[in-house]
Amino acid sequence: MLKDLREIYPIQSLPNNRYAIRGLELPSDMNFVDDHVSSALGFTCHLVYMSSKYLAIPLRYRLICNASRSAVQDGDNTYPLFRTNVERPNFDRAVLLLERNIEFLLKVRGVQYLPRTHLLAKLDRLYIQTTEGGIFYHR
Repeated sequence: MLKDLREIYPIQSLPNNRYAIRGLELPSDMNFVDDHVSSALGFTCHLVYMSSKYLAIPLRYRLICNASRSAVQDGDNTYPLFRTNVERPNFDRAVLLLERNIEFLLKVRGVQYLPRTHLLAKLDRLYIQTTEGGIFYHR
């Protein structure tokens, strides 16, 4: 099933350490108020959500998949994965929590990564390790 997810949500490595999901670039600095970035984050959110289901790994932060208006929930607080009419600290918190969910999946699967790597690079590493070989478990 993860192979199917990789086909639905392909992650591309672009020049200069840039990455895209389904053809939409996701900048590492997130300094853009752009519907394309919101859509890319929505794709990423859904991909992480479905991956956790298929791998049977519950996520620490609840993901609310709603296309370009997706969000991350931490306790009673909901943080938006989009920038339109949103305070920057709330958006930054959402991206951080999404990335922490990705890192948690990597950790549970025993996949090593560099902390300062682009979040899509981390996610792609999870899929390569899980679908193409070397499946490791770490609990």
